Amino acid sequence: MSRELVTVGDDTPIEEAARIMADRRIGGLPVMHGDSLVGIITETDLFKLFLEFMGARERGVRATLLVKEEKGGLAHLARAIADAGGNIVAMGLFRGEDAASRTATVKVGGVTAEALEKAIRPHALRVIDVRTL
Repeated sequence: MSRELVTVGDDTPIEEAARIMADRRIGGLPVMHGDSLVGIITETDLFKLFLEFMGARERGVRATLLVKEEKGGLAHLARAIADAGGNIVAMGLFRGEDAASRTATVKVGGVTAEALEKAIRPHALRVIDVRTL
C-alpha cells in the first residue's frame, strides 16, 4: 500500500490512467470530480478494455504482422482485407522492431485464415502469426 494517494480526474483519458497505474505499480486508481470520488479504475477494468480492444469476445481470424511505418499503409491493409471479403472487428498497433516499423494485430470476420494471410502478405514486412479464434 502506498502512503501517497494518487488520483485522476473524471476527464483523464483511460490510456493515461493505465500508464499511471503501470508506472506506479498500483492496482486501483480513484477517479475524482473536483473533491468528490466518482469511481475507481482497477486492473480488472483495464483487462476488460483490452479484451474489447482486441475483439476477444468475437469469433474471427487474428493476424499479427510487421508493417512499414508509412502514411496510408493501414488504409491499404484495410482495403486488401475488405477486398478479400473480410470485416475488421478489432485492430491494434504496437511498437515494431525499430522506428521504421509497427506490429499490427487485426481481428477479422467473414474470411478464412488462408484468405486473410494471402490478402495481407503483400502489405507486410513479415507475417508473424495467423490463427482462427
